[in-house]
Amino acid sequence: MSSEDWKIRVIFKFVFVFYFIFIRWPIVILLRIIAPLNSTISKRVTFERNYFKSNFVSNKPHYVCFHISSQGELEQIYPLIEFALEDPKNNIEICFTSESVVSNLKILKSMDPLRISIFTLNLLSLNPFHYISLQKRIKSSKIILCRYDFFPELLFLKFSKTLGLVNSRVKNKGRIYRYILRWFDFIVAATKLDEEVLKIDGANLIGVGDFRGSRVASRQSKAIQSPKYVSFKRICENWKGRVLGFGSSWKSDLDNIFNIGDFSKDDLYFFFPHKVDSDSINGHLSFIKSKVAVIDNMETFDFNRSILDGCTTFIVKEMGVLCDLYPYFDVVYVGGGFEKSIHSVLEPFVAGALVTCGPKVHRSSEFDYIKGFMPDRIKVINSPNDFNSFLENVKIEFNRGFRRGEFIKSFSMKMNPLIKKVFL
Repeated sequence: MSSEDWKIRVIFKFVFVFYFIFIRWPIVILLRIIAPLNSTISKRVTFERNYFKSNFVSNKPHYVCFHISSQGELEQIYPLIEFALEDPKNNIEICFTSESVVSNLKILKSMDPLRISIFTLNLLSLNPFHYISLQKRIKSSKIILCRYDFFPELLFLKFSKTLGLVNSRVKNKGRIYRYILRWFDFIVAATKLDEEVLKIDGANLIGVGDFRGSRVASRQSKAIQSPKYVSFKRICENWKGRVLGFGSSWKSDLDNIFNIGDFSKDDLYFFFPHKVDSDSINGHLSFIKSKVAVIDNMETFDFNRSILDGCTTFIVKEMGVLCDLYPYFDVVYVGGGFEKSIHSVLEPFVAGALVTCGPKVHRSSEFDYIKGFMPDRIKVINSPNDFNSFLENVKIEFNRGFRRGEFIKSFSMKMNPLIKKVFL
């Protein structure tokens, strides 16, 4: 270590100590005092007390520690968790901040309880030197953070651990945020645009990737091989016209991408409303003037009979099936683009469908990720004319279902080298 690096470390340690003792600690004391009067704070104190208890499987060094704060971040690092556990000698730790991931982490730990340790990051600890106790608590020499949760006690680990960051997003971030990125030993950018900015900022970038896509690909590959939804699969695979899917759709999406009467009997239309309450379903039904079937259970619904009766438009109320069914659509419109923001465009992209969406894409790293790698696979729709023009001019390949298997598999294969690089 050079004398200059040594000086920087001393300065940063002083800053951390000052922050924790003279800023963070007084605020925590105040919050703990008023906790009995505030249900949210009281609930957080109880949550941290319950999940900070030791559950380590051994005192031996662990292979890696992950930090997450949401279900989306857990999905993002899941392929990394699977890779780390491939070697039976490896134990891992997962430090989490949000109560929302507790149930899924318990399920994950139950799959391999002797090798996975989970515990919460205590933000309301009365110990002013909590950051030091956390440093001792984590047995791994490598810590991987996801996205942007730069809690000071996690950054402090840089003084004794290797600190990595995945799915790094710098869009709309300020200079201070981008300066903090230099603190990490390695970074995986979320998109090509983030990669360009990170290179300019001098961060130690090792690649660009969306690891959640590997998990999506694995799920869709299994869904294609599954015996479920036989009637749906046969109809889609053999249909001579176009098969169109509308994922997480809102009434506002229909208003902005369709002219009433646009629905053709030559095409199949599948709508998956973002909300499945009566208002949402009725909103979709009021717009679609052709014959419509509302489906509660995709497994038992008889598509052959429905189509023979002249119905080619379907509204699916069943939740949790959309990701599995994306490989059976030629074109997918992802909803939300005329609301606050588009929903997940990564899932239909991984499935090999041509993806369209509304104009509000500014909050979607998935949109930027696809645009950076395969810009011709995603299209922003602003009006019914845009959508009709796209459908008229796009070339449909009709390679639905099992024919998409190689395309889906290729996405996982592209991510595998980067996953290995994270652990070098």
